[in-house]
Order: sequence, then structure tokens, then C-alpha cells
Amino acid sequence: MSRQVAPLRDPCKVNYDLPRIFDLSDVTPTGDESIAEIVQKSTKWRRIIEQGASLAVAFGMLDVGGSIDYEREAMRSFTQVQAKLYGLWKQHRRLPEVDWANDRMPRASSVMNNVTVEGHTRTLRDIYQNDSIDEENTVFWTHKYVDLIPLLKAVDKVHSGARNAKTHAGQYDPRALQEMLAARKANKISSTILNRHQRAGKCGSTSLTKTLQVNLVGVRARAKKAPH
Repeated sequence: MSRQVAPLRDPCKVNYDLPRIFDLSDVTPTGDESIAEIVQKSTKWRRIIEQGASLAVAFGMLDVGGSIDYEREAMRSFTQVQAKLYGLWKQHRRLPEVDWANDRMPRASSVMNNVTVEGHTRTLRDIYQNDSIDEENTVFWTHKYVDLIPLLKAVDKVHSGARNAKTHAGQYDPRALQEMLAARKANKISSTILNRHQRAGKCGSTSLTKTLQVNLVGVRARAKKAPH
């Protein structure tokens, strides 16, 4: 007779003040894990949730207490080029001098889509601290300084976290949004690894897949519902 698993008690109730009980590397999913490794991590996630602690804190997406370091979180997704350019910019704050009144190119001359141009314009305004920069300035700048486009993307990643939090401020506590994102990340990566494992047709691991499914119950609850 199979052992019954006790249901989780309100998995969406989170105390962001609880300290981390595992090292980041022991719990943060990367996508490179084997089925056995992701099961080990998911067992730790289950323990975190059962204690009412935060997955976002456990993954380093939040500091203990719930404060959000958007820069640190964004830097996790930087490419090597983005990291290098962003580091140099942070250190020296030097950028090409631009005559914004005259350094312009027609919007139609760019192959960038509207979303990209709008995003780069917003970022240029931020880093140059000049709200008068427009899309024609952006087209000129990105055409002349192609090698610096990764810097724009890096800065936008840093700022987008704060923007997204403000966008959802009326719907979610920013901490709850990070918690949902952490849970969705864990669930998505686990599901990808599980599907890859099942497609490989490996035998003798039914217990592993069952354990993973049980461990993900609380994770999936937090992924669907804003924690409180």
C-alpha cells in the first residue's frame, strides 16, 4: 500500500523574513540538471514551501526581508558582452558625446521594429538623463554605435524589473510577483527536464518522476496564485 502524502498547508502563504536554509547553487534551477538532480532540488523547494519560506529568497531573486535588487537579478541574464559593457559604464559613466539637435536619422531608415526603437529610446533617455531624445536620435545612435547596443539591452534589463513591478503594483505586491516568477521558473525548468527524460525512454525511474510531481504541487500553486 502506497504511503499517503500529507497535503501542503496553504502553500501560497509566504514569510519573506525567513532566512535561506540552502545555498543558492543547491536550489536554483538552471536547466542543466539530470532528472535525479532536479528531484533533489525539488525536494528542497518542497521543504522551503512547507516552512512558509520564499522561493524567490532561496533563488536569490529577493533579499531576506523581501527587498528586491533588480540590478543583481538582471545581471544573471547578461551575456558576456553585456556584462563587460555594463561594468565599464557603471565604473566610468562615459558615453559618446551626441549633438541631439542634429544627430538624427529618419525612423524609416532603421530595420528595428517599433518596440525595439521605443525601448532603446527610453534607455538612451535614462543613461543620458535627457528626456528630449527621440526616435530619430535613437536610429542615429544605434546606427553609429552598433557595438554599444548590448549596453542599451543591459541597462534596459536592469530597469525593466522595476518597471514591471510598478505595472503590476495594483495587482500584486512586488515581492509576490517575484515569488510567482520564481515558482514559474522552477516549474518550467522541471517540466522541461521531465519531458526530456521521458522522451529518452529511460527505464527504472518511475519513482523519481512521481517524487518530482509530488514536490511540484506547492511550486505550481505559487506559480498560479499570488502569494500572500
